[in-house]
Amino acid sequence: MYDRNAVRFFDIAHEGAFIRGARSLIDDGVSSDIAALSPRSLIVIVADEISRAAARLACALLEPAPLPIVVVDELPRFAGALDVVLMASSKSVTRQERCLHAADSRGAVTVLLAPPQGPLRAEAPARTVIVPVPPTAAGGSPAAVIATMFALVGPLTSPEQAVAENLDLAAAAVDEELLAVSPERDNLVNAARQLQNYAVDGRIIHAGMSGRSAALAALIATWWTSKGVVSSALELEELHASLPNFAQSETNIFFDPVDESSSSMIPLRIVVWAQQESKLPHSIAQSADSDELTLENILRLTVRGLAAAVV
Repeated sequence: MYDRNAVRFFDIAHEGAFIRGARSLIDDGVSSDIAALSPRSLIVIVADEISRAAARLACALLEPAPLPIVVVDELPRFAGALDVVLMASSKSVTRQERCLHAADSRGAVTVLLAPPQGPLRAEAPARTVIVPVPPTAAGGSPAAVIATMFALVGPLTSPEQAVAENLDLAAAAVDEELLAVSPERDNLVNAARQLQNYAVDGRIIHAGMSGRSAALAALIATWWTSKGVVSSALELEELHASLPNFAQSETNIFFDPVDESSSSMIPLRIVVWAQQESKLPHSIAQSADSDELTLENILRLTVRGLAAAVV
């Protein structure tokens, strides 16, 4: 029997495996080779909004970064032999192939994170490092983008073993969260389903305090919108200042005065990420086991946010 929720959940069920694929860059010596080059910058070329939001979250997690990290759509003119270029994509388009080959021809170290099937991976330059991904994965992965950037940048300032252990902890936390938010879990114990039930049919704003949590909120808002749950994101300070601009309820254009079960108002729903509690009106807080904004906790919350749009 076709189970729509199970099929949609399959899109994120590989997030732990994606992290382990990125970790293999350390085991295979790619990270140490890049560290030995003392690269001038990391250029992350993204082809979709989810990958862009994930890359920006990785930048926030890596601050203060040991080198400039730029997230762009096209290969910059300055890119050359002193740079590392990461192509992060959930799809294959001609423009991406051109960027990857152009970066390789300029002598840059190129790294490709792409779906297991498609011309982008099949026609990558011979010198390009290809990040392993689960063979049954259908598209991109926010966790893979973040973990790959960690595997490339982390060893520039920290022992490789420490970076690898952090990625292992993150993968284990993600697997644990995936089990906890599976569609098979009852609503009473499923944090993702509870979040979905809270936000459904509302005007949804995802919020974070600043930096890491704000970038997390932006990623979740982008993911939800891509799944048909229209959302936006603001930093908490901006949201506080903007609240007077939000009527507590907005007129529902589909309101039927004859149907008593329908409502003339669309409620405001605020989701505050990486906080134990929220004092904002019309809000719910989402937190991990601790308030520390570590890679492990941020990715755990990321998976919960992804799942809430599909369970």
